[in-house]
Amino acid sequence: MILDTNGIKALYIEVVVDARKRFAFQLFNFSIMGNHVHLLIKPLKKENLSRIMQWINGVFAMRYNRIFRIKGHVWGQRFYSVILRHVYEFVRAFDYIDNNPVAAKLVCQAEDWLFGGVRHARDGCYRVLSPPDTLLGLLYPERHPRQLAAL
Repeated sequence: MILDTNGIKALYIEVVVDARKRFAFQLFNFSIMGNHVHLLIKPLKKENLSRIMQWINGVFAMRYNRIFRIKGHVWGQRFYSVILRHVYEFVRAFDYIDNNPVAAKLVCQAEDWLFGGVRHARDGCYRVLSPPDTLLGLLYPERHPRQLAAL
């Protein structure tokens, strides 16, 4: 598995943090699993998702290859994406991402997964995640207690 250690998962997070400095996008939720990643991204301005993901996955692959002193492809396939057109699709995707580590029996509760959006939001860590907007705050008030207390 490509993302099997905590150090490699942390490396992926750092690449996403670097991408947030380079590209304009909101990251609403994420979960980094052992063999795949879930990112709930909204490109902003004139950005496009393909370019953002090409950069994230390409930079991660270069850093991964450098660490393990290997060459070649890291990812087996191009990323998979779906346009979410309705709030209920957003909520469904958001909850699926939160619960993926629980469904995989890696943790008992989503907030226990160190490499997911629930934990980062609860800890008030917005290096990776975008701060919650009003809608996200209303949908998931328990998730962003520190941010909502400031409103």
